[in-house]
Amino acid sequence: MLSKRFKRFGIALAMGASLLTTLFVATPASAATSVTMGGGIAGIQNCDGRWEEFALTTSTIPIHRWQLSPGGAWSDWVDMNGSLRYGISVVRNTNCTLELFGIGAGNLQMYHTWQSPSSPGGWSGWASLGGVLTGAPNASNLWDGRVEVCAYGPDNVYHCTAQTAPSSGPWTGWY
Repeated sequence: MLSKRFKRFGIALAMGASLLTTLFVATPASAATSVTMGGGIAGIQNCDGRWEEFALTTSTIPIHRWQLSPGGAWSDWVDMNGSLRYGISVVRNTNCTLELFGIGAGNLQMYHTWQSPSSPGGWSGWASLGGVLTGAPNASNLWDGRVEVCAYGPDNVYHCTAQTAPSSGPWTGWY
């Protein structure tokens, strides 16, 4: 049972999460659509009420699991291929697809993958957004529905890029 104080601010505990994945997230009523936990687990709720979790293994491989039904059992962890560092960030697009971001372990570029029902495994391949970044990514929704992702570069400046239209590319240059 959540306290009145937590309900007032729209905070809920992800039910069914393992002890290592206790997440505090905003309820759908408050319209928050992303949670980032650098180096840990990033979790987000789909539009259908199921939770999805993303993490990096100790060998920097991104992995993913999801609830099979809202409030129900979880799938096994699945390898998403690639090699990322510094943590990951996940955001929900306005069309309800999820998009995952991470920094490439080899070249320090920002990479992203998004839900794509027509792709094998339901996700696109990893695509580079460029940049040279040395900090965990932080993805969020802008006021107009576009996704923006930012991370620190080797110059200690917070660099960002954003979708040019909600739920789609191309992406802006880094700013």
